[in-house]
Amino acid sequence: TIDNVMREILHIRQYYPIYERIHFVDETLNANPTRFRNLCRALGKEKITWTGNCRAETWMDLSVLRLMKTSGCQLVEIGIESGVQSVLDQANKGTKISHIQQFLQSAKDVGLPVIGTVMVPHVSDTSDTLKQSVAILTRWAKDYPLMVFPLQTMVFPASPYEKECKQYGVVVDN
Repeated sequence: TIDNVMREILHIRQYYPIYERIHFVDETLNANPTRFRNLCRALGKEKITWTGNCRAETWMDLSVLRLMKTSGCQLVEIGIESGVQSVLDQANKGTKISHIQQFLQSAKDVGLPVIGTVMVPHVSDTSDTLKQSVAILTRWAKDYPLMVFPLQTMVFPASPYEKECKQYGVVVDN
């Protein structure tokens, strides 16, 4: 619950003052819009400085990013994964390029820096899709407060992604 999270954070603040900010490593941090807004309000009330991972959901509009910023958020990390919609669709990411771009615009409007992680390569990537992705990510990094952070795609045994790799004849050697 929000109360439990806040108790833990306040405990850290009291007993470990060396920690000046909290970083939420939680892919579901903003999975529930109401809970996320309430968490932001609670963090703001206690003047907690924080950063965290979020998904660029459609409801993450200017008002939500403004709430994040005023609640003490200094930076947010989103999984962009690729700059090409067909690659995102093939990877079943459930993400739309338009949502990511709107998120970045809202972040710019409120002055909130963004780290955008990008997985390279995806099974469906080609040299053309990689070039397209680099082009759009480069443009976004110029237009928005975005630092692109590429991550090597990891394929775990028995994962859906490993099955997809086998389907396309991709040899996996992690």
